[in-house]
Formats: sequence, structure tokens, C-alpha cells
Amino acid sequence: MRFSTVAGAAMLMVTMTAGLLALAPDGRAEAPPITTGPTSSPGVRPPSQAQRSSAPYADETAPAPATPSGPTTITPSTVTPSTLTPSTSPTTSPTTSPTPPPVTVPPATGLEDPDAMQLPDGRIATYGTTRLSGLVCGATAPTRIWIPWVITTGLNVPPQCIGGDALPQGPPAWADPAQSLWAPGIVRFKRTYLLFYGAVVKGTQQRCIGVAQSNDPRGPFRNHVKPLVCPAGSYWAIDPDPTAFGGRLYLTFRDDRLRPNGSALASLRLDRTGHRITKRPHLLLTSDKVLWARRGLITPIIENPTLVRGPKGGWWLFFSGGDWRTRAYATGIANCGSNPVRGKACTLAKHGHRRPFLGYDGLRRKPVRTMPGDPAGPGALAIFPLRGNQVGAVWHYWPTAGGVLTNPIRVAAWGHLQRVKNGPYRVAKG
Repeated sequence: MRFSTVAGAAMLMVTMTAGLLALAPDGRAEAPPITTGPTSSPGVRPPSQAQRSSAPYADETAPAPATPSGPTTITPSTVTPSTLTPSTSPTTSPTTSPTPPPVTVPPATGLEDPDAMQLPDGRIATYGTTRLSGLVCGATAPTRIWIPWVITTGLNVPPQCIGGDALPQGPPAWADPAQSLWAPGIVRFKRTYLLFYGAVVKGTQQRCIGVAQSNDPRGPFRNHVKPLVCPAGSYWAIDPDPTAFGGRLYLTFRDDRLRPNGSALASLRLDRTGHRITKRPHLLLTSDKVLWARRGLITPIIENPTLVRGPKGGWWLFFSGGDWRTRAYATGIANCGSNPVRGKACTLAKHGHRRPFLGYDGLRRKPVRTMPGDPAGPGALAIFPLRGNQVGAVWHYWPTAGGVLTNPIRVAAWGHLQRVKNGPYRVAKG
């Protein structure tokens, strides 16, 4: 993310039917199905080397799907229809599952893996993973939106429609155009806006990080011709998050090369253009240290890193962990010392190896704190600076009512990151 110093819609709507679908098996996690209608498309993050345990905790499965008594509107997201397969064993019985009233989530809040920044005029711009089919404000026909963005007047004002596509020309030549772009990271550096994202390398299953630039935060952004981070050996590099501080530009990301049998988080320094690496990746944290991130998985998974600079000059790392398809997906925190690209690896906060720092309170293993409203599966937390020496936060979660899934994609929420006496930080409502 960017430098942070802490001191104190009109969208295409489809109808859910009684037919049940489940997500296809995934290389990273044989996740419990999140049931949706046959024409919907729940969000999908890429697989990894880890596989799901054959005996997950009973309370760490995905939110139970709703079985509506009538039509329920939902918003399509980022998975292609080919990744959906019929489910032979739905997770709830149509005759016994609860039937909550339809929940209408503002269409534009369906931004997965979000990132945000405050614009010079004070408004908040937020970016998300590719939407397969959606309507931009004022449009009459749906289209694929590669990097959707929304602009709001504040953290507590939800967007009503998608403002546009930051990357309308699509992925660069090295990336597979049949796949999505995900987990964008945005930063303003040297009077230029830089947009980082994950993409699938054409003709392979490898995931690498690309970068694009623009003089306008709304785009169109122009792709750099080569991937920025693409480890040898077909290892993955995903979830980029840029940080500008002291005239320097840093990037944190998930680097599987550093932990082949799990995952790892790394940081590196970029040159003034943001297109070249000046320092080798520095290891921040490995997944074997984070035991709670193993919930339902054979190997712990950590991802979606974001950095924030504390009031006394130290750096703190927030990261997501666990199976993203479940309500147990959560956020951890670690102290990274005085320099984000050199020195020792980060140290997990107290109890951080066994408990998430920010998570859903409805599980056996409680988090240290919850997000505002205690949503299920809060993750992909991103931190960004605000005026007045404040710090903003944006994340996504699974929308539920009474434990029942009410929307097949994760939605974004905004708030403030605050320093507190009885612990490093908390996230407060926007």
C-alpha cells in the first residue's frame, strides 16, 4: 500500500434459482461449496500448491447458502462458467435451511481483493479484481470490467455503481486474456499513478505481477510490456501492494518461491519508474509460522500483505490467512522493524501464531479483534493514508444473514485504522 503514518450501481442482476452449484476443485484448497444459482459467478482467487485437509473443522466451512422462497438478486463476479460444476451434495436441505429476507447489497460494493487511495480532491477511489459482466455508470449493456473502480465522497458512503475500467485494453501481451486480473494495488508516486496486479502467464499456470501507469487515477492505465515479478521455476508471485515513503517505492507481495511447500510474504524496492526492481525480494514472513492459517488446509496459506508505518518509525505488516472460501479467512499482524526491505523477518504479534488478529467471532478459535459488524471471512485488508494524519482501511467479506450466504461474491467495506493502547491497532467503522 502507500505510506501511512499512524498518529491517533447499476450492475447486471441475475435471478437465483433453486438449482445448486459448487465451486470446482482447486489446487490450493478443496473448499466446501458456496452455493449459488446456475447463472451466477462467485469470485475465485487462484489456486496454490497447498491442498485442503480431508477433515476440516466443522465451524470453518463456507457460509451456508440461502434457499430463497422467491427470486433473489445477485451480482456476477470474476469466475468463468467453466469453473462451476454441479453439486451432488448440497450443504443445506431445501426443506430445513433458513430462509432470510432477500438482502440487496449495493452492486458496486462487490469488489473483491480491494485497494483504495484518497484523491487530491478528498474523494476515495477503490479498485478491485476483474468483474466478468457488469455495468459501468450510465451504460446500457454489460461488459467485462478488467479493473473496476468506484469513487466515493467518504469512507461511510457506499458507491452505487462502477465508475469505470482502469484497464479497458485488458491484460498485457504476456498474460492470458482468458483469465482475470486480480488483487490490484494502487499508489501515486512521482506525480504518476501506478497500478499493480496479478495475472496468469500465457500458456502456463504460473501467476506473476504486472504494472501499468497513468496520469489519471481513473485510467486508462498503460501496461508495462514485461511482468514486474515472475519467479523462476514457475513459482507464483501474487497480491502486490505498493508503499511510497521517503521518496522511495516498495512492493509487498506473496512470493511462493520463498516457501515452496506453503506460501511466504516478501518485500522489495522499486526504481523511480516503478517498472524495475532495485533490490532482491526480502523475506517478511512464512506460512509455517502462522498456525491459524492452516484451518481446513494441509499447509497454512498467507497472502494479501499490506504495510503501515507506525508512529514510532516501525513498520507493521497486515496479511490474510487461511482458506479464502470460508468464514475462517482472517487477518494477521506482524512487527517488521525499522526497515521493510532488509533486516530480520517480521515477528508475529502476541498470540499471532495461534490466533488471527482480525477475524470472525463466530468460530471456536476467537480472533483478538473483529472488524466492524463482525462479518464472516474478513480479508484482503489494504491500508491507505488519509488527510489529517489519519489512515483508511478497505477489506472484503462474505455477506451473510443469520449464518446464511446472501450474495455469492465478497463485498468491500471501508473504515479507519486506529492505534490503541491495549494492542497495536483496530479497524473502526468509516
